[in-house]
This record gives sequence, structure tokens and C-alpha cells, in this order.
Amino acid sequence: MWADTETNIDFINFSTVADSVVELIEQAQGKPLSIGVSGAWGVGKSSLVMLTKEALERREQERAHKAGVKESDFKSQYIFVTFNAWLYQGYDDARAALMEAIAVKLAEVAQERKTGIEKTQDFLRRIDWFRFANLTAGSAAALALGLPPVGLIGQFGALFARGRKDGIDDALIEDAQSAITEGAKQAKGLLKDKAAQDESPRQRIQALRDSFVAALSELDVTLVVLIDDLDRCLPETAVSTLEAIRLFLFLDGTAFVIAADDQMIKHAVKKHFDQPDDALVTNYFDKLIQIPIRVPMLGTQEVRAYMFMLYVHNSTLEEEDRETIRVAVCERLAKTWQGLRIDRAFIQDLGIDLPTELVAQLDTADRLTTIMATASGIAGNPRLVKRFLNALSVRMAVAKNQGVFVDEAALAKLLLFERLAPPELYRELATSITNSVDGKPHVLDGWEPGGSDSDPDSRSVDASGDLVDGEQRAGSPGAGSSGAGATEAEADKVAAKGDAMAASGPDPIPERWATGFPKEWLALPPRLADIDMRGALYVSREHLPILTVEDGMSSTAVELLNALKEHPGEAAALTDRLGTLNGPERARIFDRLLDIARPIDQWGVPEILEALLVMVQVAPSLSGSLAGFLGARPAAQIQPDLIPRLSGQAWASDLMQAWSTSPDIEPPVKAAIAQRVGNGNIAK
Repeated sequence: MWADTETNIDFINFSTVADSVVELIEQAQGKPLSIGVSGAWGVGKSSLVMLTKEALERREQERAHKAGVKESDFKSQYIFVTFNAWLYQGYDDARAALMEAIAVKLAEVAQERKTGIEKTQDFLRRIDWFRFANLTAGSAAALALGLPPVGLIGQFGALFARGRKDGIDDALIEDAQSAITEGAKQAKGLLKDKAAQDESPRQRIQALRDSFVAALSELDVTLVVLIDDLDRCLPETAVSTLEAIRLFLFLDGTAFVIAADDQMIKHAVKKHFDQPDDALVTNYFDKLIQIPIRVPMLGTQEVRAYMFMLYVHNSTLEEEDRETIRVAVCERLAKTWQGLRIDRAFIQDLGIDLPTELVAQLDTADRLTTIMATASGIAGNPRLVKRFLNALSVRMAVAKNQGVFVDEAALAKLLLFERLAPPELYRELATSITNSVDGKPHVLDGWEPGGSDSDPDSRSVDASGDLVDGEQRAGSPGAGSSGAGATEAEADKVAAKGDAMAASGPDPIPERWATGFPKEWLALPPRLADIDMRGALYVSREHLPILTVEDGMSSTAVELLNALKEHPGEAAALTDRLGTLNGPERARIFDRLLDIARPIDQWGVPEILEALLVMVQVAPSLSGSLAGFLGARPAAQIQPDLIPRLSGQAWASDLMQAWSTSPDIEPPVKAAIAQRVGNGNIAK
């Protein structure tokens, strides 16, 4: 499992971007600077901010060390204030909280360095005034009249409304007394500052800025303010924080690094200012941000490297070995534009003895790379990748603890569909798995690329993330009997089967599966239609219970179904007992037997046919379904020895007449039909 928080450990070479931000701050040499680090939720903005702070501190310490400065004598040129507006939302005014955080930090540094104490204290006092007065007309009037500040006026208003609604009780009286006492204390403290009372709002703002610049000048530092999670805030909180930033922008000795999704911030500004036009919103944002930087999107190589490093970081390797791998991966990522790859072979070639468990995990990451990098619902987002791997890890642990075999790549594909597909499609997929005798989702037959029944010209993505042509797959070693080394007979057999499949063709993909995310998902490896998915579905019960055909049947019906599944050739012995079932139960048993019959590709006299014939004998209304099922089999699958078993069945007459005139049916089958017609066993 991995913590879903930001990190200062660089897994994907973000340090190069952080170094660029650091260079901008250093090149400014104390001149005012504002940098916007933009990107969608989860792409790594917070981590990039942390890496920037770490890189700036490291560079400064390295220069001091080279200059021979002792560690005890080292004084940083930079003061860092990290502010998360989201943490204050609902508890404090974000604007006042940011100003106070800056003032408190400056006062702490002044005390440590024994310089600028008076100026930082003056700045802190002015921030206190802002916190209580808020520079509103209501607050100014309240203070002039000796009333409590605006925040407490709002509190009195709430108490008054409460009294009108619920009546006056002891609790209300006690709350009102507390508010009056607190208001008196705050007003008394503020009114002591005679100089502040005599200033106009404009003068107070200018005095605040002058006091701030004086404090920085006295300390001889650059203040670096790191603003994070601004895009998580409600519009009012986000804009309030931006307004506080605006007070200090473009003052010497300041650098603001603001991490936020620019689209979310523009939405907040638009809502706060009552839907101004887009040009005004853009201008407002651009005036705050001098240099916009977007967090880089992750491609296939970066996603694979990120998952590799997550597994490496959680492994039993020594810290030194983990760091060696991390550095090598980051250096390699810087060269992927030259065609170099990050893969398991690269990690193993580093000369580190990897634990067996880690090697298996790297294989898992390799298989999942395509899904994580290309699926529209994840698209390489680091936080979503981490959350997905956490969910996958939990389910694999459940499977291991309960002794359930699960193919991890198949489970990953199922988990992706569960999380991103329309719920009705996930239920359809789950139902196909539970109602399938072999646990394979036959609803997907012919819809996923890469199989014998798919388009031979289709292209899919292999586990390494590379495109592979269908023709190359078919001709590759191990791809099938039609590949190199196949005998002529084998090739003819495959060709015949392919012709048969082409004649019938896979079912067309319904519109609900052929657009948007479901279409993308079908193209992802592995092919679930070839995999028993019952174990994967079993450990995924948190979103959908497993419901099977048998759940709606009586105990007797389930017992008979199990007997037919285990010994279909002995179905005749169960005729009487099957006759005691009601119509819906017989229909369910018949449908289940058809599920067993569908994968059969040679229709002579398979054992399941005996069970189907007995069901038709017991319930003649099912005969049309059996005739339709057999008639839909590809012509190449129909064998001569099937004909004697069907002769004498009234419902099979039309079926065999159709076969006798079909150009695709083999001559031996037609001869068997003709013989039965001649003997009077089939109606002419």
C-alpha cells in the first residue's frame, strides 16, 4: 500500500522542472516574482512544490559549503512559508490566515537572528488589525462606535435569528453573553492602537505593505511563499487567498509559487465576481501569475517508471539500493526521447540483487502500464495510478488469503471497468461471467482484438506498450498453427476454421459498447473473453453481489442442473424428475446447458447434446431454441454423425432440409441427410 499524499521523493524526473523553478527564483535576485504551477488534480503539483523548496535549500547549502561557511554560521537567504488554504476553509478567514502565517514566520526569524525584531513586530500588529477590522465599512463604523468587529457582528446576527426561530432559552442567553464579552475584549485591544484608528483604509493598506518591505529589508532575505491546494477550496476561499497574495505581490524580496489547477481557479473567480466574461477572468489570473508552468503529462515510459518505483520503494531492498535505482530511473527518463526504454531488463541490469517478490511486481507493473497510461479515466495521473494500485493490491490480498486464483492483469482490467464504465455495462459483464459455465465473459466474444475471431487487420497494444499488428501476431512463434513451422495439414485446418468463422462472423458490437470508454477498454490487454473471471469477480463483490442463474431456482432444480452438467450423457435417467419442475426452472436449466454447448466447435454427438434432447423431450416448447442454436453453428462444425441423432425429431426436419440445400455444408453431411430422407426418417 502507498500513502495518498504528496512526496519529496522524485520518482519520475520532476526534479528537472523543480530546478527550473529554482533557477527563476535565483535569477530574480530578490525582485518580485510569481510562478503558477498548474495541472489537473493528482498530477503532482504538491510534490513539485515540495521538490522546489528542497532543491532551493540544497543549492544554497551546497554553495555555502563550497565557500567554507560553517554550518553553525549558515543563514539562509530564503525564508519559506508553506500555506494550504484548504486546511483553513470553514475554520478561519483564509486571507487573514495567510497574512498572519507570513508575519509569524518573519517574527520567528527575527528572533532567531536577533535583528529586525521591532519591524517584524510592527508588521505583526498591523496584521492583527486587519484580522479583526477587515477594512470594511461595517467594521470601521463598528469600531468608531465602540462596537465589536464585523466578525462578531455576524455572530450577533446569527444569535438574533436563532432567538426569532427557536425562542429565547438559557443556552441562547449564555451564548450571547459570551459573544458580548469576547467582542468587548477585541474592541478594547484594537482601540488602544490610536495610530491605526486615525488611518484611512487606503493608508492602512499602504502602511501594511511598507511595514512588510521594511521587515524583509532588515532581515535581508527573500520570502518564498508556497501556496498549495488552492483549487480544492470553495470559490470564496480561493479568491480570498488570491486577494491576500495580491497585497504582497510585486514587492521586492518576495517570490510566490502557487500550485493550482488554473481552470478551477478561473471557475472560482468567475463565480465569485458573478459571472464576468472570460476575458476579464483571464486578465485577473494573468495579473497574479507572471510565469505559468504546467506539470508535465506522463507518457508510457513515465507511467511504467512510476509504478516500478512505487514497488521498489515498498520493497525489502536496502535504502542505498533503492536510491541507486531511483537515480538511474530518473537519469534514464531524461533520455527516453532518444528511444531508450524503462523496463524490467533495465532495472535488472543495474547489478542489484532483486528479491523474487519485487521481480514479480515489476512484471505486474509492466503488464499494467498500457492500462494506466492510455485508459481515459486514468491517463497517467500519478494519484489515480497510486489509488488504482492500492485497490488492486487489496483485492489481490483478499484473493491470496481466501485461496482464490486471480490473474492480476485480468483483475486490473475488470477493476478499471468497474470504476469507469456505466454501471449497467458492468452489471452486464458481471452477469455474463456468473452465468457462464467456464467463467468466461462470452458477452465479449469477438469484441476484443487479438483473438482468432477478431479483425486480422486490427492492432493492439502489447504488455510493453508497443503497437503490434495482427498479421505479425499471427505469424509469430507460438501464435498458432498457422505460424512458421506449421504443417500443411494444420494450416489447412486452421484456414477451414477461419473460413467458417468468417462466414458466421462475430456478433456486431452494440452501440453501448462501441463508443467512449467501453470502446477503449475493449482494446486493452488482456482478452477477458479467454479468461476464467470468476475469481476476479468474487474478490470484487464490494460494488456488485454475485448473482447466478441458480439463485432463483429450487433446491431440486439446482440438484438436477448439477447432475446434467456433471453427467450429461446420462440425462435420460432424469427424465421423470425433470418433468416435475415448473416451466421457468426447465427454461433456466436449458439455457445453462446451452452455455455449456456454445464453446463446442465440433458438432457430432457431444455428450451435452443428449442433455439438450432430453430437455426438449420434457419441454417441447424449448425445441425451437435448440433448432435455432444448432442452425447458428458454422457449417464447418456440423459432422455427419449428428444427423442420425436428430432424425425422427419433428422439430429438426426444417433444420436438416436447410442443411441439405446449403452450399457450405460438407458433402458427407448432405449424404447422411439424404440417406435418412430415403429411409423415411426425415419428412420431405
